[in-house]
Amino acid sequence: MSQPFDEIRERLLRGGIAPRHVRRYLRELSDHFGDLVLEERRNGLSEIAAKTAARQRLGSDEALADALDRKSTRLNSSHGYISYAV
Repeated sequence: MSQPFDEIRERLLRGGIAPRHVRRYLRELSDHFGDLVLEERRNGLSEIAAKTAARQRLGSDEALADALDRKSTRLNSSHGYISYAV
């Protein structure tokens, strides 16, 4: 069974983001997702509807992956390194 952010993880790893950064980002993303699900449940949605709404609120896989990729590129370039997306 796949995890909610498997595609993001694979894209970031293929793009050259360090596995430890990917793990941390996905942990934070999962925590935020859980918080959003709880918020939606408190607003009266079913579990499935709350998860769907929370996932939509987070944004697309592409946007979420791009956010870390841009951050990583900025951090690397500030230290004299260049990060390339594959």
